[in-house]
Amino acid sequence: MSERIARILSIVLHPIATLLLLVAVAAGRSRVLLLAIAIGFVPMIAVIVWQTRTRRWKNVDASVPTERHVLFGASLVFVLLLAAALRWWSPQPQAARGALAVGAIFATAWALLRWMKLSLHVAFAAFAAASLAFIDQRIAIAMLVAVPWLAWARLRMKRHTMREVIGGAALGLVAGLFFSLSGGS
Repeated sequence: MSERIARILSIVLHPIATLLLLVAVAAGRSRVLLLAIAIGFVPMIAVIVWQTRTRRWKNVDASVPTERHVLFGASLVFVLLLAAALRWWSPQPQAARGALAVGAIFATAWALLRWMKLSLHVAFAAFAAASLAFIDQRIAIAMLVAVPWLAWARLRMKRHTMREVIGGAALGLVAGLFFSLSGGS
């Protein structure tokens, strides 16, 4: 039963879902949300589906460290394209900085991959909690409460070690706080 709960938590709080929630709350029904969906989310979902359907990845999480190079490379390309589009076409200048903060999380996780496979699930949940702290405190608190449960789920499913979930949480919180305190939210 606990394995099933862990799986449900990992699906509901998948980084794509968490980031989509963050963008939807922060940007509302705006051009930012449309650009994020078109340039960031849809292409990344296509990569994930392709990689899993062709069996290049064991699962949609790119859990094997060697699978993560494609994940990080594609993510950074889409995030940088999104940041550029937001810089030129968004009435919300902080949106491009938010995309760059997401890119910084991917780049940091990629740089550390040789030593540890940071939990991106936990990193982006923590990032969303910190980023939403000045926008919608109720959702920020809910995300903050979800972070330890998500960490438990990732540990229960044996996708990460304790060091990797703590590292992911720390990276997400630092990136989110830096983004929020620099006028990002």
